[in-house]
Amino acid sequence: MDEGYYLLQAKYPQSYPSCTAYQVFLAAIPRFAESRVLDFRYSQLFVQLIGGLLLAIGSIRWLSSYGLLTNLSSRVLAVSLCLMGNLFFFGKFPSSISYNSLTGFIQFASIGILLLAAIYENNFSAHRFFIRALLVFAGVITGWNLLIKFSAFVCFIPIAFLTLAVFFGNKRLHCALVYGLSILLGIVVSLSWLQNPAEWLTATIDWFTLGAKTHALHNRILTTYATNIAATISYFQPELAIADAALLSLGVVLSFAKRRLSNQKWLPLCSTLHLSAWSLLSWWLIRKNCLLHGLHSASVFYVIALGLLAELAGFLIAERKAIRFTRIQSGMILVGVLLATLPFTCSAGTSNPLLYQGTIYNGAWFLFLYYLSLVLARSYGSVIPILTTTTLICLFAVFQFRDTLLNNSYDVGSLKAQTTRVALPSLRGMKVTPEMARFLESTQSLLVQNGFQSGDPILAFYNLPGVIYALDGNSPGSAWYINLHFYRPWNQRNLSRIRLEPTSRLFLLVGFQIDKETIQALNTAGLKFPQDFEKVGSVQNPNKNVFLSLPGVADEPKNEFLDGNVDVYALKRREKPKRLPL
Repeated sequence: MDEGYYLLQAKYPQSYPSCTAYQVFLAAIPRFAESRVLDFRYSQLFVQLIGGLLLAIGSIRWLSSYGLLTNLSSRVLAVSLCLMGNLFFFGKFPSSISYNSLTGFIQFASIGILLLAAIYENNFSAHRFFIRALLVFAGVITGWNLLIKFSAFVCFIPIAFLTLAVFFGNKRLHCALVYGLSILLGIVVSLSWLQNPAEWLTATIDWFTLGAKTHALHNRILTTYATNIAATISYFQPELAIADAALLSLGVVLSFAKRRLSNQKWLPLCSTLHLSAWSLLSWWLIRKNCLLHGLHSASVFYVIALGLLAELAGFLIAERKAIRFTRIQSGMILVGVLLATLPFTCSAGTSNPLLYQGTIYNGAWFLFLYYLSLVLARSYGSVIPILTTTTLICLFAVFQFRDTLLNNSYDVGSLKAQTTRVALPSLRGMKVTPEMARFLESTQSLLVQNGFQSGDPILAFYNLPGVIYALDGNSPGSAWYINLHFYRPWNQRNLSRIRLEPTSRLFLLVGFQIDKETIQALNTAGLKFPQDFEKVGSVQNPNKNVFLSLPGVADEPKNEFLDGNVDVYALKRREKPKRLPL
């Protein structure tokens, strides 16, 4: 569903005005809209890896200048963890490039570049042109984020300017000015070159106005976030509180032991207690089914972070050393804050559960876990926390990645079952399940028998944008009509945009009971359902239950399935109105 939505928007970039206008950036690449689905997936892979690489390089270079990540092996491990985290979208989320992956690329790259520029701040006069060039590049791509994902841009801006304030010393105002002007430059260039400013502004105001008027989507987003966090806490409690209290106590015990024992006695004791505690935590997380894909299993890495923070806090409290917020210490703290918050600034505005959506950007979170383990290892004088943390990350990441990619791949089920090629130009080079192949070929046959031609409009009620894309159709009004009740005002608004010539062809794919609001909107657009349409056939839908199983959606009010089939309708031929004689 989501992937088809992204693909349709990229194929018809000017047909769907929206405050998330990422498709106009893709349209700027020559012939990109005509690419295969696999090309969109390769593009997703490319931006995820490049964004993660820039964030890792910036973080490593800054931390190494202050004594962390000083050897090659630790740097390679940091880069590997970041890239592995950024590959988490495969299987768990849509694999084609979208506003989510572009937002991740922009914010990861921007923070990585700002950290690179901060390295040379102490010798600003000698490197001023290089620093300004980095700031301009980071600012321009940050400006693009406004059009690509408005809500993520708004949440990211305070984080970016806080980075400048902490890392750039007495040059912070100068650097903030350069960066801010570059953001404006990026916005102006994108609006003047890629997107009509009036259309984008109108679409943005329209989105917020309709959301405020109905209270449906905005309230639902905040409610979904709160519900997701509460449900995750409830799923892991009370054992999580006990585990964190035990790790806090472990940090205190190890702090006292370190001051009273020699290294020969201290290191074996530290290794034994730390490994025992984290082995128990791992066993408990496995018992909670966190090795397999699921809504709460995505939060396993947050649980690991809380454990590391608890153990580190216990050690530092027992050390009784006053924390002095020098610029270096503030910078060290801010690096951790940046890595921990990036997944959430990138996710801001999603209607999916926040903690689940944040796993798209696990590259930053894996770096954060590694960073915590480095600080803990430096405090202990032992590499055991690093080995423990990286082992846990790899254990849960590899098993969840394997489970999602092979058994529960997003929207398409088991990868092993995708064995059949479909003779559709839009899907060349791809394999699907035999059931999906029959569904697509049967639907195409029905459409072609009734005069369908490439690019003809197809309305899908509901959740079938991928089918429209595969059949080389065009979805008028909106790329995706959603069957959830709180989306009905958006469905109505989008249907009101439809303008058809009297002799136009139009087809309907109906897999759910059409609600009366949608029928009224069709009538307003001059399309009376069912009077103006002829049912030409019905096809068994192999993915009829997929939308009901998505996280955060299973309990939502929604339109009911008809009978597990998709009914195909064709608009009855309408005669062109005759001109009356004068």
